[in-house]
Amino acid sequence: MRHVKIFFSLIVFSFAACAKDIGSDEYLAYNAKISLCLSSSEREVSSFKDDYYNSLSDIQRKALLLSLSSISMNKCYSYEENSYLKHLLLTDDNEGLNEFKRLNKPAYRTEEMIKAYNSLDQNEIKRLSNTKMFSTPFDIFSVIN
Repeated sequence: MRHVKIFFSLIVFSFAACAKDIGSDEYLAYNAKISLCLSSSEREVSSFKDDYYNSLSDIQRKALLLSLSSISMNKCYSYEENSYLKHLLLTDDNEGLNEFKRLNKPAYRTEEMIKAYNSLDQNEIKRLSNTKMFSTPFDIFSVIN
């Protein structure tokens, strides 16, 4: 989970370095919300039992958990992110928009991980992402271990 937190922290700091108007209310709210979401991602998930999850291989489980983690983080800060993007658009901050696009490309994934993700049932991902356990940020390693 540390690598995920470092990645999100780099996103925040990169925005600070490139956005013209980092003092904007939208940027400050977005930055604060990402920090809050990152701190809540330390929430441990205990005794997770699910027939679909149990039917998966180890690599598929990891792909599923990474997907659920990403979805929960996006849910956590989506309002603030959308407000910040709207601000970038309305202020014609092309540098900030380009940096945002660059930083939001999918993170490095191995071919094996992409194949595992593509083999997952998208309806199951949606179902699990809407459960109380996975609808908010969580510690991936608490599930794996």
